[in-house]
Amino acid sequence: MLHLPSPGRGPTVSLCGRTTLGPAGALGARDSVCRRCPKSRTAHAVLLALADRTLIQTSGGKDSLAAAIVVMDAAQQSGTVDRVMMVHADLGEAEWPGTRELVERHAAFFGVPLTVRARAGGFIGMVEARGMFPDAKRRLCTSSLKRDVLAVVFTEVTVDLGDLGRPALLLTVMGFRAEESPARAKRELLSIDRRASSGKRIVLQWNPVHAYSTAKVWRSIAAAGAEYHPAYDMGMPRLSCTFCILAGFEDLVRAARLRLALAARYVALEAAVRHRIKPDVSMAEVYEEAVRRGPLTDWQIGDVLAQYVSQLAADTYRGRYTLAA
Repeated sequence: MLHLPSPGRGPTVSLCGRTTLGPAGALGARDSVCRRCPKSRTAHAVLLALADRTLIQTSGGKDSLAAAIVVMDAAQQSGTVDRVMMVHADLGEAEWPGTRELVERHAAFFGVPLTVRARAGGFIGMVEARGMFPDAKRRLCTSSLKRDVLAVVFTEVTVDLGDLGRPALLLTVMGFRAEESPARAKRELLSIDRRASSGKRIVLQWNPVHAYSTAKVWRSIAAAGAEYHPAYDMGMPRLSCTFCILAGFEDLVRAARLRLALAARYVALEAAVRHRIKPDVSMAEVYEEAVRRGPLTDWQIGDVLAQYVSQLAADTYRGRYTLAA
């Protein structure tokens, strides 16, 4: 069941009859909508129709791309493409090369505007300033470089919407998936972002691919004919920072074999701040192993689709994007 907003009142959303999200300051006892809520394509379309603006937060990675595909399908159904935008937090040199340009092409592919924000110095500048790397418990790379930077966009969008006579309803879309980690498995499909909400806006966070397997993510990308970052074909499982603080040793070594000069920069950074990227792994060890193994060359465009979808999907993608390049 879904209730549309009443005239002259704040946004009211109830997708299953169990939870109602009212005006800011009167959001009800629960912090979130139950997991059963927006799971059908029809519910997706109604959810977007309710939102005054939908913001797809994208890293340029596979999961945010799959989430964008779901959103744009719903936007087409609901006739709300003009209310959708993409938002990207640029992490600077730490990002995989070409990420920002890829995000720009994604926005063009979907036909929506893109807003890019960045903190001066990026990830490396943050580590230099703090004198230490973030860790799993203190993920300042997420809070300082992504959440805090993009929070400004919520204010800008709210101001741009003008006086609606009620709090604006903003829908922010994330690519979190349950199988990525126990913490992400606990996330709700749709919830109120109380940190971002205020008296002037209610911000809902929607995780449309929360239940997707990795294979389903790649099937959706292949079906849409969307472009993805070649780092995946190179064997990288995620498109976060090149040297992610949460990555295992093998993924760090693979990344170093692909970006040896940046790995050397991180070795120097560790020495300067006297702190390791991970408690049990140093970039010096990663660099040494990457040099021992040599550059990574045994990959080609479309490899990840051959692994998760089919060889035909890989060949089709390779033909499309090799020619485009």
